Amino acid sequence: MLKQMAGVVMMMSAMVAGAQVKMPALFSDHMVLQGGQPVPVWGMAAPGAVVTVAFAGQSVHATADAAGYWKLTLKPLQPSATAAEMRVSAVGSDVTILTIRDVLVGEVWVAGGQSNMAFGIDAMEGKDAVLAKADVPTLRLFDVKHETAAEPLGLHAGEIPGDVIGQWRVCDPKTVKSFSAVALMFGLELDGDLKRPVGMISSNWGGTPIQTWMSLQAFKSVPALSKYVDEYAKAIATHTKVVADPTIDAAYKADWKAWTKDVAPTQDAAVKAWNAAVEAQKTGGPDPGPKPKPSRPEPQNPDPTGIPLGGYRPQSPGVSWNAMYAPMVPYAVKGALWYQGEANVGHYKEYGLLLRTMVEDWRRQFGEPEMPFLVVQLPANGANNPKSDLAHMREAQATVLQLPHTGLAITFDVGNPANVHPANKVDLAHRLTLVARGSVYGEKVDYTGPVMDSVALQGATVKVRFKGGDGVLKPAAQPWVAAETTAFPTDHVIGFRIAGADKVFHDAEAKIVGDSVVLTADGVSAPKYVRYAWDESPRANLYDGTGLPAAPFRTDTDQ
Repeated sequence: MLKQMAGVVMMMSAMVAGAQVKMPALFSDHMVLQGGQPVPVWGMAAPGAVVTVAFAGQSVHATADAAGYWKLTLKPLQPSATAAEMRVSAVGSDVTILTIRDVLVGEVWVAGGQSNMAFGIDAMEGKDAVLAKADVPTLRLFDVKHETAAEPLGLHAGEIPGDVIGQWRVCDPKTVKSFSAVALMFGLELDGDLKRPVGMISSNWGGTPIQTWMSLQAFKSVPALSKYVDEYAKAIATHTKVVADPTIDAAYKADWKAWTKDVAPTQDAAVKAWNAAVEAQKTGGPDPGPKPKPSRPEPQNPDPTGIPLGGYRPQSPGVSWNAMYAPMVPYAVKGALWYQGEANVGHYKEYGLLLRTMVEDWRRQFGEPEMPFLVVQLPANGANNPKSDLAHMREAQATVLQLPHTGLAITFDVGNPANVHPANKVDLAHRLTLVARGSVYGEKVDYTGPVMDSVALQGATVKVRFKGGDGVLKPAAQPWVAAETTAFPTDHVIGFRIAGADKVFHDAEAKIVGDSVVLTADGVSAPKYVRYAWDESPRANLYDGTGLPAAPFRTDTDQ
Protein backbone atom coordinates (compact mmCIF):
# COMPACT_ATOMS: atom_id res chain seq x y z
CA MET A 1 0.00 0.00 0.00
CA LEU A 2 2.82 2.42 0.84
CA LYS A 3 4.41 1.77 -2.56
CA GLN A 4 1.04 2.29 -4.22
CA MET A 5 0.59 5.59 -2.38
CA ALA A 6 4.06 6.72 -3.41
CA GLY A 7 3.08 5.93 -6.98
CA VAL A 8 -0.13 7.90 -6.60
CA VAL A 9 1.81 10.90 -5.32
CA MET A 10 4.15 10.74 -8.32
CA MET A 11 1.19 10.35 -10.67
CA MET A 12 -0.59 13.31 -9.09
CA SER A 13 2.55 15.44 -9.37
CA ALA A 14 2.82 14.55 -13.05
CA MET A 15 -0.83 15.41 -13.67
CA VAL A 16 -0.56 18.73 -11.87
CA ALA A 17 2.66 19.66 -13.67
CA GLY A 18 1.31 18.69 -17.08
CA ALA A 19 -2.34 19.70 -16.88
CA GLN A 20 -2.10 22.41 -14.18
CA VAL A 21 -5.49 21.60 -12.70
CA LYS A 22 -6.98 18.36 -11.39
CA MET A 23 -10.51 17.88 -10.05
CA PRO A 24 -11.99 15.01 -8.02
CA ALA A 25 -14.10 12.53 -10.01
CA LEU A 26 -17.33 13.98 -8.62
CA PHE A 27 -16.58 17.25 -10.41
CA SER A 28 -17.12 15.97 -13.93
CA ASP A 29 -19.54 16.07 -16.85
CA HIS A 30 -23.23 15.45 -15.97
CA MET A 31 -22.74 16.21 -12.28
CA VAL A 32 -25.42 17.59 -9.99
CA LEU A 33 -24.51 20.33 -7.51
CA GLN A 34 -26.52 20.79 -4.34
CA GLY A 35 -28.82 23.77 -4.42
CA GLY A 36 -29.63 26.14 -1.59
CA GLN A 37 -26.41 25.76 0.39
CA PRO A 38 -22.73 26.70 0.02
CA VAL A 39 -20.91 24.46 -2.47
CA PRO A 40 -17.25 23.61 -1.76
CA VAL A 41 -15.09 23.09 -4.85
CA TRP A 42 -11.52 21.84 -4.64
CA GLY A 43 -8.69 20.20 -6.51
CA MET A 44 -5.00 20.29 -7.35
CA ALA A 45 -2.96 22.72 -9.46
CA ALA A 46 0.61 23.88 -9.76
CA PRO A 47 1.82 25.28 -6.43
CA GLY A 48 1.06 28.98 -6.21
CA ALA A 49 -1.33 28.94 -9.18
CA VAL A 50 -4.38 31.20 -8.95
CA VAL A 51 -7.46 29.08 -9.61
CA THR A 52 -10.77 30.56 -10.70
CA VAL A 53 -14.06 28.69 -10.76
CA ALA A 54 -16.78 30.30 -12.84
CA PHE A 55 -20.34 28.96 -12.59
CA ALA A 56 -23.89 30.35 -12.60
CA GLY A 57 -22.75 33.97 -12.63
CA GLN A 58 -20.19 33.50 -9.88
CA SER A 59 -16.43 33.76 -10.27
CA VAL A 60 -14.48 32.66 -7.18
CA HIS A 61 -10.71 32.53 -6.72
CA ALA A 62 -8.26 30.47 -4.65
CA THR A 63 -4.49 30.05 -4.58
CA ALA A 64 -2.95 26.57 -4.61
CA ASP A 65 -0.74 25.88 -1.60
CA ALA A 66 2.81 24.52 -1.66
CA ALA A 67 1.51 20.99 -2.29
CA GLY A 68 -0.80 22.22 -5.07
CA TYR A 69 -4.07 21.88 -3.09
CA TRP A 70 -6.74 24.53 -3.47
CA LYS A 71 -10.30 24.95 -2.22
CA LEU A 72 -13.02 27.56 -2.58
CA THR A 73 -16.74 27.83 -1.94
CA LEU A 74 -19.55 28.92 -4.26
CA LYS A 75 -22.44 30.80 -2.72
CA PRO A 76 -25.77 28.89 -2.55
CA LEU A 77 -27.09 28.05 -6.01
CA GLN A 78 -30.64 28.09 -7.30
CA PRO A 79 -31.92 24.69 -8.50
CA SER A 80 -31.77 24.48 -12.28
CA ALA A 81 -32.51 21.77 -14.82
CA THR A 82 -30.83 23.80 -17.56
CA ALA A 83 -27.48 22.28 -18.49
CA ALA A 84 -24.63 24.65 -17.66
CA GLU A 85 -20.84 24.67 -17.81
CA MET A 86 -18.36 25.09 -14.98
CA ARG A 87 -15.06 26.61 -16.09
CA VAL A 88 -12.01 26.07 -13.90
CA SER A 89 -8.90 28.02 -14.87
CA ALA A 90 -5.45 27.97 -13.32
CA VAL A 91 -2.98 30.82 -13.88
CA GLY A 92 0.64 30.15 -12.99
CA SER A 93 3.60 29.75 -15.29
CA ASP A 94 0.96 29.18 -17.95
CA VAL A 95 -2.82 29.22 -18.23
CA THR A 96 -5.00 26.12 -18.36
CA ILE A 97 -8.76 25.78 -18.47
CA LEU A 98 -10.90 22.79 -17.53
CA THR A 99 -14.54 22.81 -18.66
CA ILE A 100 -17.12 20.60 -16.95
CA ARG A 101 -20.23 20.25 -19.09
CA ASP A 102 -23.91 19.47 -18.58
CA VAL A 103 -23.99 20.53 -14.93
CA LEU A 104 -27.36 20.68 -13.13
CA VAL A 105 -28.29 22.07 -9.72
CA GLY A 106 -30.74 20.26 -7.46
CA GLU A 107 -30.66 17.67 -4.69
CA VAL A 108 -27.71 15.34 -3.98
CA TRP A 109 -28.00 12.25 -1.78
CA VAL A 110 -25.47 9.58 -0.86
CA ALA A 111 -26.63 5.98 -0.45
CA GLY A 112 -24.53 3.85 1.91
CA GLY A 113 -24.72 0.40 3.43
CA GLN A 114 -24.19 -3.20 2.44
CA SER A 115 -25.68 -5.68 -0.03
CA ASN A 116 -29.33 -4.68 0.18
CA MET A 117 -28.39 -1.11 -0.69
CA ALA A 118 -26.03 -2.37 -3.39
CA PHE A 119 -28.79 -4.70 -4.74
CA GLY A 120 -29.10 -3.78 -8.40
CA ILE A 121 -32.27 -2.85 -10.21
CA ASP A 122 -31.63 -5.61 -12.76
CA ALA A 123 -32.05 -8.26 -10.02
CA MET A 124 -35.22 -6.75 -8.57
CA GLU A 125 -38.74 -8.07 -8.84
CA GLY A 126 -40.80 -5.63 -10.90
CA LYS A 127 -37.75 -4.18 -12.63
CA ASP A 128 -39.50 -3.82 -16.00
CA ALA A 129 -42.03 -1.33 -14.65
CA VAL A 130 -39.24 0.71 -13.05
CA LEU A 131 -37.02 0.63 -16.13
CA ALA A 132 -39.95 1.80 -18.26
CA LYS A 133 -39.95 5.03 -16.21
CA ALA A 134 -36.17 5.38 -16.00
CA ASP A 135 -35.61 7.70 -18.95
CA VAL A 136 -35.11 10.77 -16.77
CA PRO A 137 -32.38 13.16 -17.98
CA THR A 138 -32.53 15.27 -14.80
CA LEU A 139 -31.60 12.27 -12.60
CA ARG A 140 -27.85 11.64 -12.46
CA LEU A 141 -26.17 8.57 -10.96
CA PHE A 142 -22.65 8.11 -9.59
CA ASP A 143 -21.57 4.57 -8.61
CA VAL A 144 -18.41 4.45 -6.45
CA LYS A 145 -16.11 1.51 -7.20
CA HIS A 146 -15.18 -0.81 -4.32
CA GLU A 147 -11.83 0.20 -2.84
CA THR A 148 -10.13 0.10 0.56
CA ALA A 149 -7.32 2.19 2.00
CA ALA A 150 -5.19 2.14 5.12
CA GLU A 151 -5.35 5.93 5.39
CA PRO A 152 -7.96 8.49 4.26
CA LEU A 153 -7.56 9.29 0.58
CA GLY A 154 -8.47 12.54 -1.10
CA LEU A 155 -7.41 15.62 -2.97
CA HIS A 156 -7.20 17.36 0.38
CA ALA A 157 -4.48 19.28 2.15
CA GLY A 158 -2.50 16.95 4.38
CA GLU A 159 -4.11 13.76 3.10
CA ILE A 160 -2.79 11.03 0.83
CA PRO A 161 -3.67 11.92 -2.78
CA GLY A 162 -6.37 9.67 -4.15
CA ASP A 163 -9.94 9.74 -5.37
CA VAL A 164 -13.09 7.68 -5.64
CA ILE A 165 -13.42 5.79 -8.91
CA GLY A 166 -16.64 6.43 -10.81
CA GLN A 167 -18.42 8.79 -13.17
CA TRP A 168 -21.73 10.58 -13.41
CA ARG A 169 -24.26 8.95 -15.75
CA VAL A 170 -27.50 10.36 -17.08
CA CYS A 171 -30.38 8.13 -15.98
CA ASP A 172 -31.85 5.95 -18.72
CA PRO A 173 -32.91 2.28 -18.88
CA LYS A 174 -29.45 1.20 -20.05
CA THR A 175 -27.30 3.05 -17.54
CA VAL A 176 -29.29 2.07 -14.43
CA LYS A 177 -29.34 -1.72 -14.61
CA SER A 178 -26.45 -2.30 -12.22
CA PHE A 179 -27.22 0.70 -10.03
CA SER A 180 -28.61 0.42 -6.50
CA ALA A 181 -32.33 -0.30 -6.80
CA VAL A 182 -33.18 1.58 -3.60
CA ALA A 183 -31.09 4.62 -4.54
CA LEU A 184 -32.48 4.66 -8.08
CA MET A 185 -36.13 4.52 -7.05
CA PHE A 186 -35.54 7.07 -4.30
CA GLY A 187 -34.04 9.38 -6.93
CA LEU A 188 -36.80 8.75 -9.46
CA GLU A 189 -39.56 9.53 -6.99
CA LEU A 190 -37.78 12.56 -5.56
CA ASP A 191 -37.04 13.97 -9.03
CA GLY A 192 -40.65 13.56 -10.11
CA ASP A 193 -42.07 14.96 -6.88
CA LEU A 194 -39.80 17.95 -6.39
CA LYS A 195 -39.57 18.80 -10.10
CA ARG A 196 -35.86 19.51 -9.77
CA PRO A 197 -32.68 17.59 -10.67
CA VAL A 198 -31.47 14.84 -8.35
CA GLY A 199 -28.01 13.32 -8.05
CA MET A 200 -27.62 9.91 -6.36
CA ILE A 201 -24.18 8.79 -5.20
CA SER A 202 -24.13 5.05 -4.50
CA SER A 203 -21.21 4.13 -2.20
CA ASN A 204 -21.80 0.79 -0.49
CA TRP A 205 -20.46 -2.77 -0.30
CA GLY A 206 -22.18 -6.08 0.45
CA GLY A 207 -21.22 -7.86 3.66
CA THR A 208 -19.49 -4.89 5.26
CA PRO A 209 -20.03 -4.09 8.95
CA ILE A 210 -20.74 -0.52 9.99
CA GLN A 211 -17.30 0.04 11.51
CA THR A 212 -15.64 -0.09 8.08
CA TRP A 213 -17.66 2.99 7.08
CA MET A 214 -16.55 5.15 10.01
CA SER A 215 -13.46 7.32 10.29
CA LEU A 216 -10.77 6.86 12.89
CA GLN A 217 -11.76 10.23 14.34
CA ALA A 218 -15.26 8.86 14.99
CA PHE A 219 -13.93 6.05 17.16
CA LYS A 220 -11.56 8.39 18.97
CA SER A 221 -14.44 10.72 19.82
CA VAL A 222 -16.29 8.10 21.89
CA PRO A 223 -14.35 6.33 24.69
CA ALA A 224 -16.77 3.39 24.61
CA LEU A 225 -15.60 2.65 21.06
CA SER A 226 -11.89 2.68 21.84
CA LYS A 227 -11.54 -1.01 20.96
CA TYR A 228 -11.94 0.00 17.30
CA VAL A 229 -9.05 2.42 17.65
CA ASP A 230 -6.98 -0.54 18.87
CA GLU A 231 -8.24 -2.74 16.00
CA TYR A 232 -7.29 -0.05 13.52
CA ALA A 233 -3.80 0.23 15.00
CA LYS A 234 -3.30 -3.53 14.78
CA ALA A 235 -4.51 -3.54 11.17
CA ILE A 236 -2.06 -0.77 10.27
CA ALA A 237 0.78 -2.64 11.97
CA THR A 238 0.00 -5.79 9.97
CA HIS A 239 -0.42 -3.75 6.79
CA THR A 240 3.04 -2.26 7.31
CA LYS A 241 4.60 -5.73 7.67
CA VAL A 242 2.89 -6.98 4.51
CA VAL A 243 4.06 -3.98 2.53
CA ALA A 244 7.62 -4.48 3.80
CA ASP A 245 7.69 -8.10 2.58
CA PRO A 246 6.21 -8.44 -0.94
CA THR A 247 6.47 -12.23 -0.78
CA ILE A 248 3.57 -12.32 1.72
CA ASP A 249 1.11 -10.79 -0.75
CA ALA A 250 2.49 -12.86 -3.62
CA ALA A 251 2.03 -16.09 -1.64
CA TYR A 252 -1.56 -15.11 -0.80
CA LYS A 253 -2.47 -14.46 -4.42
CA ALA A 254 -0.85 -17.73 -5.53
CA ASP A 255 -2.70 -19.66 -2.81
CA TRP A 256 -6.00 -18.05 -3.73
CA LYS A 257 -5.48 -18.89 -7.41
CA ALA A 258 -4.80 -22.52 -6.47
CA TRP A 259 -7.87 -22.59 -4.23
CA THR A 260 -10.15 -21.34 -7.00
CA LYS A 261 -8.82 -24.08 -9.28
CA ASP A 262 -8.60 -27.05 -6.91
CA VAL A 263 -11.24 -26.43 -4.23
CA ALA A 264 -13.86 -23.95 -5.46
CA PRO A 265 -15.41 -26.08 -8.26
CA THR A 266 -16.06 -29.02 -5.94
CA GLN A 267 -17.37 -26.74 -3.21
CA ASP A 268 -19.68 -24.89 -5.60
CA ALA A 269 -21.13 -28.19 -6.86
CA ALA A 270 -21.65 -29.44 -3.30
CA VAL A 271 -23.44 -26.25 -2.24
CA LYS A 272 -25.63 -26.34 -5.35
CA ALA A 273 -26.66 -29.93 -4.56
CA TRP A 274 -27.28 -29.00 -0.94
CA ASN A 275 -29.49 -26.05 -1.92
CA ALA A 276 -31.53 -28.38 -4.12
CA ALA A 277 -31.89 -30.80 -1.21
CA VAL A 278 -33.07 -27.98 1.04
CA GLU A 279 -35.80 -27.14 -1.47
CA ALA A 280 -36.72 -30.81 -1.80
CA GLN A 281 -37.09 -31.09 1.97
CA LYS A 282 -39.91 -28.54 1.83
CA THR A 283 -41.97 -31.03 -0.15
CA GLY A 284 -41.18 -34.09 1.94
CA GLY A 285 -37.59 -34.83 0.98
CA PRO A 286 -34.96 -36.05 3.46
CA ASP A 287 -32.99 -33.80 5.78
CA PRO A 288 -30.13 -32.33 3.69
CA GLY A 289 -27.87 -32.11 6.71
CA PRO A 290 -25.43 -29.25 7.38
CA LYS A 291 -24.20 -26.99 4.63
CA PRO A 292 -21.05 -28.41 3.00
CA LYS A 293 -17.70 -26.87 3.90
CA PRO A 294 -14.72 -26.62 1.55
CA SER A 295 -11.90 -29.11 1.92
CA ARG A 296 -9.79 -26.20 3.13
CA PRO A 297 -10.78 -22.62 3.97
CA GLU A 298 -10.63 -19.97 1.28
CA PRO A 299 -7.40 -17.96 1.68
CA GLN A 300 -7.83 -14.54 3.23
CA ASN A 301 -5.86 -11.40 2.47
CA PRO A 302 -2.97 -11.10 4.96
CA ASP A 303 -3.36 -7.31 4.75
CA PRO A 304 -6.47 -6.44 6.82
CA THR A 305 -6.66 -3.03 5.15
CA GLY A 306 -6.67 -4.44 1.61
CA ILE A 307 -9.42 -5.74 -0.65
CA PRO A 308 -10.13 -9.42 0.03
CA LEU A 309 -10.28 -11.67 -3.00
CA GLY A 310 -13.17 -14.10 -3.44
CA GLY A 311 -16.27 -13.86 -1.30
CA TYR A 312 -14.87 -12.00 1.69
CA ARG A 313 -15.58 -8.38 2.53
CA PRO A 314 -13.57 -5.68 4.31
CA GLN A 315 -13.89 -5.96 8.09
CA SER A 316 -11.24 -3.59 9.48
CA PRO A 317 -12.42 -0.30 10.99
CA GLY A 318 -12.28 2.66 8.66
CA VAL A 319 -10.98 1.01 5.49
CA SER A 320 -14.14 1.53 3.43
CA TRP A 321 -14.58 5.09 4.68
CA ASN A 322 -10.95 5.90 3.86
CA ALA A 323 -11.30 4.96 0.19
CA MET A 324 -14.99 5.40 -0.66
CA TYR A 325 -16.10 8.46 1.36
CA ALA A 326 -13.07 10.44 2.52
CA PRO A 327 -12.23 11.49 -1.08
CA MET A 328 -15.78 12.83 -1.52
CA VAL A 329 -15.61 15.09 1.53
CA PRO A 330 -16.77 17.88 1.59
CA TYR A 331 -18.88 17.58 -1.61
CA ALA A 332 -22.16 19.38 -0.88
CA VAL A 333 -24.98 16.91 -0.31
CA LYS A 334 -28.53 17.20 0.95
CA GLY A 335 -28.56 14.01 2.97
CA ALA A 336 -27.64 10.36 3.38
CA LEU A 337 -29.52 7.07 3.07
CA TRP A 338 -28.36 4.08 5.12
CA TYR A 339 -29.43 0.45 4.57
CA GLN A 340 -27.10 -1.74 6.62
CA GLY A 341 -26.99 -3.86 9.74
CA GLU A 342 -27.16 -7.48 8.65
CA ALA A 343 -23.41 -7.85 9.21
CA ASN A 344 -23.72 -6.49 12.77
CA VAL A 345 -26.80 -8.35 13.99
CA GLY A 346 -24.75 -10.58 16.28
CA HIS A 347 -23.40 -7.45 18.00
CA TYR A 348 -26.62 -5.50 18.25
CA LYS A 349 -25.87 -4.25 21.77
CA GLU A 350 -23.31 -1.73 20.49
CA TYR A 351 -24.93 -1.00 17.14
CA GLY A 352 -27.03 1.93 18.30
CA LEU A 353 -23.97 3.74 19.60
CA LEU A 354 -22.01 2.94 16.44
CA LEU A 355 -24.82 4.22 14.21
CA ARG A 356 -25.34 7.46 16.12
CA THR A 357 -21.60 8.07 16.24
CA MET A 358 -21.35 7.50 12.49
CA VAL A 359 -24.18 9.94 11.78
CA GLU A 360 -22.50 12.66 13.83
CA ASP A 361 -19.15 11.88 12.20
CA TRP A 362 -20.49 12.04 8.64
CA ARG A 363 -22.13 15.36 9.43
CA ARG A 364 -18.85 16.68 10.77
CA GLN A 365 -16.88 15.34 7.81
CA PHE A 366 -19.26 16.78 5.20
CA GLY A 367 -19.48 20.07 7.08
CA GLU A 368 -23.27 19.84 7.44
CA PRO A 369 -24.23 19.59 11.16
CA GLU A 370 -27.92 19.18 10.28
CA MET A 371 -27.48 16.84 7.32
CA PRO A 372 -30.56 14.56 7.15
CA PHE A 373 -29.77 10.90 7.72
CA LEU A 374 -32.46 8.36 6.81
CA VAL A 375 -32.18 4.73 7.91
CA VAL A 376 -33.89 1.58 6.62
CA GLN A 377 -34.94 -0.57 9.57
CA LEU A 378 -34.13 -4.14 8.58
CA PRO A 379 -36.94 -6.19 7.04
CA ALA A 380 -37.98 -9.75 7.94
CA ASN A 381 -35.38 -12.46 7.66
CA GLY A 382 -34.96 -15.81 9.39
CA ALA A 383 -36.96 -18.12 11.61
CA ASN A 384 -38.53 -16.57 14.70
CA ASN A 385 -37.23 -17.24 18.20
CA PRO A 386 -37.81 -15.75 21.67
CA LYS A 387 -34.28 -14.28 21.77
CA SER A 388 -34.42 -12.62 18.38
CA ASP A 389 -31.18 -10.80 17.65
CA LEU A 390 -32.78 -9.19 14.61
CA ALA A 391 -35.59 -7.71 16.73
CA HIS A 392 -32.96 -6.25 19.04
CA MET A 393 -31.12 -4.88 16.01
CA ARG A 394 -34.24 -3.07 14.81
CA GLU A 395 -34.55 -1.57 18.28
CA ALA A 396 -30.91 -0.44 18.09
CA GLN A 397 -31.48 1.08 14.66
CA ALA A 398 -34.45 3.05 15.99
CA THR A 399 -32.18 4.83 18.48
CA VAL A 400 -30.93 6.94 15.57
CA LEU A 401 -34.12 8.95 16.10
CA GLN A 402 -32.55 10.28 19.29
CA LEU A 403 -30.57 12.57 16.98
CA PRO A 404 -32.25 15.50 15.21
CA HIS A 405 -32.81 15.44 11.46
CA THR A 406 -32.98 11.66 11.24
CA GLY A 407 -35.67 9.34 9.90
CA LEU A 408 -36.52 5.65 9.97
CA ALA A 409 -38.33 3.62 7.31
CA ILE A 410 -40.21 0.66 8.86
CA THR A 411 -39.89 -2.33 6.51
CA PHE A 412 -40.24 -5.57 8.51
CA ASP A 413 -43.40 -6.41 6.56
CA VAL A 414 -41.80 -6.30 3.08
CA GLY A 415 -38.94 -8.70 3.72
CA ASN A 416 -38.50 -12.39 3.02
CA PRO A 417 -38.00 -14.78 5.96
CA ALA A 418 -36.21 -17.19 3.61
CA ASN A 419 -33.87 -14.69 1.96
CA VAL A 420 -31.76 -11.90 3.43
CA HIS A 421 -32.07 -10.13 0.06
CA PRO A 422 -35.80 -9.57 -0.54
CA ALA A 423 -36.49 -9.21 -4.26
CA ASN A 424 -38.96 -6.38 -3.70
CA LYS A 425 -37.34 -3.01 -3.16
CA VAL A 426 -40.20 -0.90 -4.53
CA ASP A 427 -42.20 -0.52 -1.32
CA LEU A 428 -39.08 -0.11 0.78
CA ALA A 429 -37.71 2.66 -1.44
CA HIS A 430 -41.11 4.38 -1.51
CA ARG A 431 -41.28 4.46 2.29
CA LEU A 432 -37.76 5.86 2.45
CA THR A 433 -38.72 8.57 -0.04
CA LEU A 434 -41.85 9.41 1.95
CA VAL A 435 -39.63 10.02 4.99
CA ALA A 436 -37.51 12.39 2.91
CA ARG A 437 -40.50 14.20 1.44
CA GLY A 438 -42.17 14.65 4.81
CA SER A 439 -39.32 15.19 7.25
CA VAL A 440 -36.70 16.80 5.01
CA TYR A 441 -38.69 18.71 2.40
CA GLY A 442 -41.68 19.55 4.61
CA GLU A 443 -44.38 18.13 2.38
CA LYS A 444 -47.75 17.35 3.93
CA VAL A 445 -47.50 13.60 3.38
CA ASP A 446 -47.93 10.74 5.81
CA TYR A 447 -44.47 9.28 6.20
CA THR A 448 -44.59 7.44 9.52
CA GLY A 449 -47.04 4.77 10.54
CA PRO A 450 -48.48 4.36 14.05
CA VAL A 451 -45.92 4.59 16.86
CA MET A 452 -46.54 3.42 20.42
CA ASP A 453 -47.24 6.45 22.61
CA SER A 454 -48.28 4.99 25.97
CA VAL A 455 -49.18 1.73 27.68
CA ALA A 456 -51.85 1.55 30.40
CA LEU A 457 -52.17 -1.58 32.56
CA GLN A 458 -55.82 -2.10 33.50
CA GLY A 459 -56.29 -5.30 35.48
CA ALA A 460 -56.24 -8.20 33.01
CA THR A 461 -56.03 -5.88 30.01
CA VAL A 462 -53.40 -3.65 28.45
CA LYS A 463 -54.30 -0.53 26.52
CA VAL A 464 -51.69 0.61 24.00
CA ARG A 465 -52.18 4.09 22.63
CA PHE A 466 -50.59 5.06 19.31
CA LYS A 467 -49.57 8.38 17.83
CA GLY A 468 -48.46 9.36 14.36
CA GLY A 469 -49.81 8.05 11.10
CA ASP A 470 -53.12 9.37 9.90
CA GLY A 471 -54.93 8.41 13.10
CA VAL A 472 -56.65 5.37 11.60
CA LEU A 473 -55.73 1.94 12.98
CA LYS A 474 -56.67 -1.20 11.11
CA PRO A 475 -55.46 -4.71 10.30
CA ALA A 476 -54.16 -5.06 6.75
CA ALA A 477 -52.10 -7.30 4.49
CA GLN A 478 -48.56 -6.27 3.64
CA PRO A 479 -48.11 -4.66 0.19
CA TRP A 480 -45.78 -7.43 -0.98
CA VAL A 481 -45.74 -11.10 -0.03
CA ALA A 482 -42.68 -13.25 -0.63
CA ALA A 483 -43.38 -16.48 -2.46
CA GLU A 484 -42.27 -18.49 0.58
CA THR A 485 -44.79 -16.85 2.93
CA THR A 486 -48.52 -16.21 3.34
CA ALA A 487 -50.19 -12.83 3.54
CA PHE A 488 -51.23 -11.30 6.84
CA PRO A 489 -54.91 -11.68 7.74
CA THR A 490 -57.06 -8.59 7.35
CA ASP A 491 -59.99 -9.43 9.64
CA HIS A 492 -58.19 -9.21 12.98
CA VAL A 493 -54.99 -7.77 14.46
CA ILE A 494 -52.01 -10.04 15.07
CA GLY A 495 -48.48 -9.47 16.32
CA PHE A 496 -49.03 -8.41 19.94
CA ARG A 497 -47.79 -10.43 22.92
CA ILE A 498 -48.13 -9.69 26.59
CA ALA A 499 -46.51 -11.11 29.73
CA GLY A 500 -46.82 -10.87 33.46
CA ALA A 501 -43.98 -10.43 35.93
CA ASP A 502 -42.60 -13.81 34.84
CA LYS A 503 -41.87 -12.38 31.38
CA VAL A 504 -43.35 -15.39 29.66
CA PHE A 505 -45.02 -13.89 26.60
CA HIS A 506 -48.34 -15.09 25.21
CA ASP A 507 -50.04 -14.19 21.94
CA ALA A 508 -52.61 -11.52 22.69
CA GLU A 509 -56.10 -10.95 21.39
CA ALA A 510 -56.23 -7.38 20.12
CA LYS A 511 -59.19 -5.05 19.75
CA ILE A 512 -58.90 -1.62 18.13
CA VAL A 513 -60.58 1.16 20.11
CA GLY A 514 -60.06 4.56 18.49
CA ASP A 515 -56.37 5.42 18.61
CA SER A 516 -55.60 2.47 20.88
CA VAL A 517 -55.40 -1.31 20.89
CA VAL A 518 -56.73 -3.22 23.91
CA LEU A 519 -54.97 -6.52 24.63
CA THR A 520 -55.82 -9.64 26.62
CA ALA A 521 -54.31 -13.11 26.68
CA ASP A 522 -55.23 -16.44 28.21
CA GLY A 523 -52.84 -17.26 31.01
CA VAL A 524 -51.92 -13.64 31.74
CA SER A 525 -54.14 -12.34 34.52
CA ALA A 526 -51.92 -9.43 35.49
CA PRO A 527 -50.06 -8.25 32.38
CA LYS A 528 -46.98 -6.11 32.87
CA TYR A 529 -45.11 -6.14 29.55
CA VAL A 530 -46.05 -5.74 25.89
CA ARG A 531 -44.27 -6.58 22.64
CA TYR A 532 -45.30 -5.88 19.09
CA ALA A 533 -43.67 -7.27 15.94
CA TRP A 534 -40.84 -8.58 18.10
CA ASP A 535 -39.46 -11.43 15.98
CA GLU A 536 -36.93 -12.16 13.28
CA SER A 537 -39.75 -12.17 10.72
CA PRO A 538 -42.75 -10.62 12.44
CA ARG A 539 -46.29 -11.53 11.47
CA ALA A 540 -47.81 -8.29 12.65
CA ASN A 541 -50.48 -6.43 10.72
CA LEU A 542 -51.37 -3.14 12.40
CA TYR A 543 -51.36 -0.34 9.80
CA ASP A 544 -52.77 3.13 9.40
CA GLY A 545 -55.14 4.33 6.70
CA THR A 546 -52.31 5.14 4.29
CA GLY A 547 -50.90 1.61 4.40
CA LEU A 548 -47.89 2.36 6.60
CA PRO A 549 -47.10 -0.24 9.29
CA ALA A 550 -46.94 0.32 13.03
CA ALA A 551 -43.38 0.38 14.34
CA PRO A 552 -42.07 -2.60 16.35
CA PHE A 553 -41.64 -2.03 20.08
CA ARG A 554 -41.34 -3.70 23.46
CA THR A 555 -41.77 -2.44 27.04
CA ASP A 556 -39.56 -5.07 28.72
CA THR A 557 -36.46 -2.98 28.06
CA ASP A 558 -34.86 -3.92 31.38
CA GLN A 559 -33.28 -6.98 29.76
